[in-house]
Amino acid sequence: MGYLWIKSMHVIAVTAWMAGNFYIFRLYVYHVQQRADGAMAAVFRTMERRLLRLIMLPAAVASLALGVWMIGLQPGFLAQAWLWVKLAAVAGMVAAHAFSEYTARRFARADYFLTETQCRVLNEVPTLLLAVIVVMVIVKPAF
Repeated sequence: MGYLWIKSMHVIAVTAWMAGNFYIFRLYVYHVQQRADGAMAAVFRTMERRLLRLIMLPAAVASLALGVWMIGLQPGFLAQAWLWVKLAAVAGMVAAHAFSEYTARRFARADYFLTETQCRVLNEVPTLLLAVIVVMVIVKPAF
């Protein structure tokens, strides 16, 4: 399969993963707001679980696998600093995703260890990481 086809699938997978990353902590904000309402909390648990398992996890796996495939096809990129900055931001995105999973497990047990404000702040982390990733890939700054 050609590099541009793999790159296209990578962008599609990343877009799906990022959509989930942008939305999951927004769901947690609403979940914390409605924690006293058992029926609503159950709805949010279902929404969170489905978003994480049916959209975010498959998209993350596809994004990472396709990214590795692209590096395998263009190993010269490994000599460029921009790729290492991008990979560090991707590692941050993986960590943010893992924290989303952790949060879902805790919230599913009615262990609301984050406040509404903390969820709002954490909702911005994927945006900042995506900005770094996009700049590195598009601008490819020389360091």
